[in-house]
Amino acid sequence: MSSEAELQTELQSLSKRLEDRLSIVHFAWAFGLACAAFMGVGVGIKLFHDSIRTPKLAFVLLAVGMGCAIVAAIRLTRGFKLFAAEGRDYQRFMTVRSELGLDRPQLPSA
Repeated sequence: MSSEAELQTELQSLSKRLEDRLSIVHFAWAFGLACAAFMGVGVGIKLFHDSIRTPKLAFVLLAVGMGCAIVAAIRLTRGFKLFAAEGRDYQRFMTVRSELGLDRPQLPSA
């Protein structure tokens, strides 16, 4: 079994890692990029539909929209990977806390 000092250092390192929650940042970027992708592709398709000649701006908007969609998918997968790692770290964090006895209720001494 691990010593109390090792558990304390592990608890501190886990709490430092869990402070950041980088998965939320990746999810936020993915949402913003997905919105930009939908708008860019939508405007590009609308330009193709309404134009008599082939609009050059529509190609640019479709390319930018597809690029945003690809980057959003990459950010989303990174977010899910980090989210899974954060879940494992949180489970270990709670295990270490219970091993150290930090979650036991203190009974008042009468």
